[in-house]
Amino acid sequence: MPSLGSYFFRYNQHKSQLGFNEKYLNHNLLAFYQSDGERLLLDDYFPMKIKKYLAEEFYCLSEILSQESFYSSIFEIACGDARNIRLAIKHNLNYYGIDLVEKSIESAKSKISNNKLIKKSLVKCLSALHLNLENTPVPEDEQPLCIFPFNSVGNIGNAPLLFKILEKLRYDFAFSIYKNSENSISARMEYYSQCGLSNIQIHHDQNGVIFTSNEGLKSIAYNINYLYTLVDLTKYQIFIHDIDEIGTLFYAKLNRNIMNKR
Repeated sequence: MPSLGSYFFRYNQHKSQLGFNEKYLNHNLLAFYQSDGERLLLDDYFPMKIKKYLAEEFYCLSEILSQESFYSSIFEIACGDARNIRLAIKHNLNYYGIDLVEKSIESAKSKISNNKLIKKSLVKCLSALHLNLENTPVPEDEQPLCIFPFNSVGNIGNAPLLFKILEKLRYDFAFSIYKNSENSISARMEYYSQCGLSNIQIHHDQNGVIFTSNEGLKSIAYNINYLYTLVDLTKYQIFIHDIDEIGTLFYAKLNRNIMNKR
């Protein structure tokens, strides 16, 4: 098995001066995923390129967990019906999750209760943008890998705030995001169209590529360079790996030797 440093490449690009445009943040995220957006989470609507992307996403996350033995749990943001609980089972880890949609959390609880292989778990209805030390479902003595699968960081929006929250919680995190390539844009268009969204518009912003629709879709595929500007490199190491043809995994790992001295 390759080492983390060979499988992922260490990201050392100099920071560029990119601002943050909140124009396309999805302020009606809950309403969208309680109605038309629900289809975006159903396998029946996934084109082949999306299925391949998600399969490779699972492999990349599993690769991290295989090589980083200090994690005691997975903390899945926008967990849906606990889709990535199988990662926890595969690596014998505890599982925690949050999602904005109550219906999804109920589905997650049902899946967990029917699965006898999971060690310890807790899911709750909570926005990632409201996550803090008091309401996190992860116990204080755990070492979680916080995962944002399936471009959920771009669906939530407000990456600057998310980075601040994760840093305060001292969580390692992995963002699975779409690339800004033509191939990825084409795959996203096919996916959203297959989900029945109408008047799909593409907006090219300095921080990424944003898709919107009449139903309320607002999803950005963040530019890697932009995400890099948000990281405190005195605290985190960054590793990058391609996810199939249309995605990228952005993995941020705390420099624990430095942090523990503070």
